[in-house]
Amino acid sequence: MRSRSRLGYFLGRHIGIICLGASGAALLTPGRLVEPFRIIARDPLVAIQWPAVVAAESSSGFLSKIWRVWGATRENEKLRAEVASLRNQNRKLENELRTMRSQLESIARLKEMMPSAEPLIVRVIAADTAMGNEIVTVTGGKGDGVKVGQAVTIEGALLGRICEVGSLQSRVRLVTDSRSKVGVFALRSGQTCVYHGKGTASGELAYLSKDADIDRDDVVLTAGLPPTSLSVGLPRGIPVAKVLRADINRRDPASLKVEAEPLARLAGLETVEVLLTGK
Repeated sequence: MRSRSRLGYFLGRHIGIICLGASGAALLTPGRLVEPFRIIARDPLVAIQWPAVVAAESSSGFLSKIWRVWGATRENEKLRAEVASLRNQNRKLENELRTMRSQLESIARLKEMMPSAEPLIVRVIAADTAMGNEIVTVTGGKGDGVKVGQAVTIEGALLGRICEVGSLQSRVRLVTDSRSKVGVFALRSGQTCVYHGKGTASGELAYLSKDADIDRDDVVLTAGLPPTSLSVGLPRGIPVAKVLRADINRRDPASLKVEAEPLARLAGLETVEVLLTGK
């Protein structure tokens, strides 16, 4: 009996302490922390559902952050693309400005050399470079004063000559065309010869004896050509080409084999000048 009474006393004492502690914790703990336990006490199923609810809320917040980061990344990529586009446009405008400045300088030099010549700026609209042909089509025709035989230049150097004229556009045979032959003279020595196109990036100086005064890096200019019934004349003094090498011709030891490169920039042609001579 004594054992049972002691056991009852012991259990009653501890249960009282636990109840007292729980009551104190309920009084001291913030309501936000106690509230879940109150809900669980009212509905035991909440104890099973609660982790899923907490996980869902956490996942929702995480996904929301991912969405914001993804949106910011896309916006950043869009801004980068816009900046790159603006830079490309700026470079294009800078190139066009440099081209215009170069053309104005070229026109000024041409006016000094040939006061009677009136440069007309035209745009290149097509090119034919098949089978040794080196021909480009440009804007400007009969109504603009364009005539067969007129010189076409770029940055002050001879690009070619007008070979066909239409009402609104014309065709230019470049100095590199295999059918192109231009009388020239060397600026250093005054040596005369003919610049002959080969349908390639460079041509040759023809009709030079082995004793001709021509050497590497010599610059040759147009020797001038009088007008004919089919073509206007070619002005004297337009730069044409620069000598790359001059050697004895193996096939004809009495002559020189001279390779020369055109001074006119042939790649990426957009606008050129036609010298309106022979009016």
